[in-house]
Amino acid sequence: MSSGAALSPSLRVGVLGGTFDPVHHAHLKMAQLFANRLALTEIRFVPAGDPWQKPALATPPEARVAMLHAALDGFALRHSIDERELQRAGASYSVDTLRELREELGAGALIVFLMGSDQLARLHTWSRWQELFKFASLGVVLRAGAAFDAALLDKAVVRELEGRRVADSALPGSLNRASGQIALIEGNLGSVSSTQVREAARGGDYDTLDVLVPSAVRDYLRAHHLYRD
Repeated sequence: MSSGAALSPSLRVGVLGGTFDPVHHAHLKMAQLFANRLALTEIRFVPAGDPWQKPALATPPEARVAMLHAALDGFALRHSIDERELQRAGASYSVDTLRELREELGAGALIVFLMGSDQLARLHTWSRWQELFKFASLGVVLRAGAAFDAALLDKAVVRELEGRRVADSALPGSLNRASGQIALIEGNLGSVSSTQVREAARGGDYDTLDVLVPSAVRDYLRAHHLYRD
């Protein structure tokens, strides 16, 4: 069931979306993990504008983007911050972003949409989720050492997984089409969440923030009093 044009080996782009409210170490570890395992040449961080499945964000877009810039200063991987969803009117849908990227990067570019296993478990609730495979492959990180349980997935997602999953997902050549495949990769990203970061910032616990976010993000949170009551 794999689809997509013949692969151009020179352009291998990972797309990591999220609210980044705020960005934290697990986001950066995920980007590094997939770049290493799939030989990606670039990571595009895509902050969500109006994520239709989440409550309205209290943090303004410019603050979330500023924290991304702070976190990525000196980041070893080639990267960019793509603000298209912030500029899009109405709800943000990942399938629209991937369609636009495919049009911009061309038919032969490898595009991998990166996510955690928790997002894979909810994939069937996403808008036009089956169209994602027209424009990109999926890279899914699994908790290292934890057994993958397909029973947790919707049956329609399991069918897609069975037809699109590549063998030897940890090998750079495992994705051999520009889109339409799924790579499952084990990795230890830690247990950091944006909720933890917001709670630590709310309580002024900057020692904890030192463990959860890059120092530049901690300093931004402190200077701008974000998440404080």
